[in-house]
Amino acid sequence: SELSQIRIFLNTPDEKTGGELTVNDTSEKPSIEFKNLSFRYSENAAWIFKDFNLKIDAGEKLALVGINGAGKTTLMHLLMGLLEPTEGSVLIDGKNSTDFKKTEYYNLFSPVFQDINIFPETFAANIAGTENINEEKLKDAITSSGLNEMVSSLPNGSQTILVKESNDEAIDLSGGQNQRMLLARALYKNAKINILDEPTAALDPIAESKIYEEYDAMSKEKTSIFI
Repeated sequence: SELSQIRIFLNTPDEKTGGELTVNDTSEKPSIEFKNLSFRYSENAAWIFKDFNLKIDAGEKLALVGINGAGKTTLMHLLMGLLEPTEGSVLIDGKNSTDFKKTEYYNLFSPVFQDINIFPETFAANIAGTENINEEKLKDAITSSGLNEMVSSLPNGSQTILVKESNDEAIDLSGGQNQRMLLARALYKNAKINILDEPTAALDPIAESKIYEEYDAMSKEKTSIFI
């Protein structure tokens, strides 16, 4: 069945666990460099990048603009270690991404993508990504993302379960509320590098403008990429 395939996948040992470096081996606002980066999805596929070079300075805010299919999201997946370069390298503070422990490397990034993944868990667990929640951080993330009023109106506050089709007592959020929850997720994680990949594609222009202002405020002290 599909479920047993998922179990097999999750239990497959990771071939590459990376090196020994941790988040602490980077500065507060890390620099990013793509060095002679080339990537294609398979040997017969077209090159999406060929000898691509780009340096993003520590604490810099960069906007990546391009047509659909130009490779912007692929570049972010390469940066975050979700894809591996076919050739060349990704450097964080001059250190090769492959020299970091995999789990530590993932902790460098707070990404917000346009596909919204809501889990059939409590509102709080959706923000924290775990059942083991730091209440202080949760409160700050909810306040900073403008969700206070909404959360206090929920039947069980932040313990309200989401995704109605999974549970009779669960609720579904609106598009704008989902978007703010993603903002809260990124604020809760509070990683050193923010990646915002067209996160407001589903919103109307006024709501979009407002969310971008908030993402901008959240990125003040971080190296950030806006797509």
